[in-house]
Amino acid sequence: MPATSANSESDSLSWSAVGMHDPAAVAAAYREGWWVRQTLADAARDQLHQDSMRTVIIDGDTRLDMATLHRRATAMAAAMQSRYPVGSVVSFMLPNWHEAAVIYLAITLAGMVAHPILPSLRVRELGYQLQDVRSRLIFIPKHYRNHDYVAMLRQLATVLDPLPQVVTVRGAEPGLVTLDAFAEPPQQLPTLDPDAVRLVLYTSGTTGAAKAVRHTHNSLHALLRQIAQHWRVEPGDGFLVPSPISHIGGSIYAFEAPL
Repeated sequence: MPATSANSESDSLSWSAVGMHDPAAVAAAYREGWWVRQTLADAARDQLHQDSMRTVIIDGDTRLDMATLHRRATAMAAAMQSRYPVGSVVSFMLPNWHEAAVIYLAITLAGMVAHPILPSLRVRELGYQLQDVRSRLIFIPKHYRNHDYVAMLRQLATVLDPLPQVVTVRGAEPGLVTLDAFAEPPQQLPTLDPDAVRLVLYTSGTTGAAKAVRHTHNSLHALLRQIAQHWRVEPGDGFLVPSPISHIGGSIYAFEAPL
């Protein structure tokens, strides 16, 4: 399951936000503060400078402070940059593990599009999504809840084009890269457009084929602002995240709110 060269043509046009919004509505969103010029990458750097030792993720006995999260994500982003062009789709099919937060931030720092997938999906649904978004890379557990995810990806090897590189989390598999090994020395990160698509989620598909829903940095910022106002969230508050991180609720609370 090989990687694709970073010299390949960018996928960014496939997920462009151009034409998604009415210009007057865009101007109003900026004027009213729902949309801003900052991105999650900017927020992460700001938090790193303000309080690098602040705990941002708790996963059982594992605690990630801001410095550790940013260091790991930056090294992972460098590995993505050396393999794929800006705008590429990077998938992850993981339960609510802290590693997913590192992966999510790395995807953002690298200027790529995050594609979280429910770990309960199986071959047909997974294959459909990976083909639809033309995913370049996917992070999976080796095993989780008695299911062999590596074997499932191997089943798709003959039908997916392109075939995403597979990285295993919490388990090694001969011939595949592990999460710990998927890192490189930091390099210059791309400049991000707050109006660019950076997250794609799929509907449940109960009445037909699942449909891709695109989010930009700014559409997520607007959602976070609404959450903060409605729930009266203050800096330092904690969130219990029982929702799957591949759902919009889980991803917002686990990946966005801590920053």
